[in-house]
Amino acid sequence: MTFEAVEGEHFYGLGHEATGCFDLKGCTVDLRHVNAKCAMPFVYSSLGYGFLWNMPSTGTCELACNRTRWSSDCMRQMDYVVMGGSPAEVAETLADLTGHAPMMPDWGMGFWQSRLRYETQEEVLRVARRYRELGFITGERQGLQGEKVEVCDECDEKKGFDYGV
Repeated sequence: MTFEAVEGEHFYGLGHEATGCFDLKGCTVDLRHVNAKCAMPFVYSSLGYGFLWNMPSTGTCELACNRTRWSSDCMRQMDYVVMGGSPAEVAETLADLTGHAPMMPDWGMGFWQSRLRYETQEEVLRVARRYRELGFITGERQGLQGEKVEVCDECDEKKGFDYGV
């Protein structure tokens, strides 16, 4: 399927691949999954529309300066959807069409804290005490399914951990 190119139009999307290109205009993208590459036959245009090609095969998308061409290695029929709007509106329509990601359960949405490094154990303990004061740390541990897990302080001490909070 080939479309005439529009001067000044830019395209974004098609999954994730280490191409180094944010704007895909001028690129040809191989639409197949390989190692860390995840292809998705969807682009958002700077003209305010999204284009989804329902393609159950491998193929390519050529976003050339003179044309836009979607090619399939094997197909019996072609289905595509064009949806207009802002990027947020198009993303919402795309999710309505293809399915929304499920909400993570409460037990999986605990407090996550990240820092490059702590210099001393006292610094770790000071931060942990403050989090406990603020109610971020309850002192309970949960398993992967949200069940309460018994804490064995002796086991933790044998492993060299000192929670001391």
